[in-house]
Amino acid sequence: MRIATLSKFSESHAEKWLEFYNKAASDRAGFTSEEHVGIVSPGQVLFTWEVSDRDALLEHGADPEVAAHIKRMDETSTIYEAREITEADGPGTYFGLWTFENETAQEWMDAWTSDEKRLTRDEVFGVVDDHSVLVLLTTHASQAEHDAHLQRPEIKEHIERINEQARVWRVEPAALD
Repeated sequence: MRIATLSKFSESHAEKWLEFYNKAASDRAGFTSEEHVGIVSPGQVLFTWEVSDRDALLEHGADPEVAAHIKRMDETSTIYEAREITEADGPGTYFGLWTFENETAQEWMDAWTSDEKRLTRDEVFGVVDDHSVLVLLTTHASQAEHDAHLQRPEIKEHIERINEQARVWRVEPAALD
């Protein structure tokens, strides 16, 4: 199962959060893979994991050190369960990882948000590195409208010029208890 999470902290300590997250990587290695973290702002992160063992995930969340970290950071999280997109999917919430070349993450986000014909709103961008971004978004479009959007000459040229690759999932709020 793929999990996507938007975490917020009361203080602007994304670096402190990331330090703890990286320190706990070996603890998660037995039940997660394909981990990606993006910094949204000093007080927010987006991350995604492929989870192979739900019970181990719950045990990890209940670990006293993890619980103390969450309390110390005053962290609140919105957790989503992600699934592959189907032709029947339309308007709703989606989460994805975009990778690209030949422009920075900021340039890529600027291109997205300046498109007057974009099909999304309420985007939350998390910079993974200078050439990849996690995005949580809402769309009002059907799959057919999305496919047509990707065929617009200026969009198609941009995707080709930067060698853009995307992995996108439909997401629904999840409770992991």
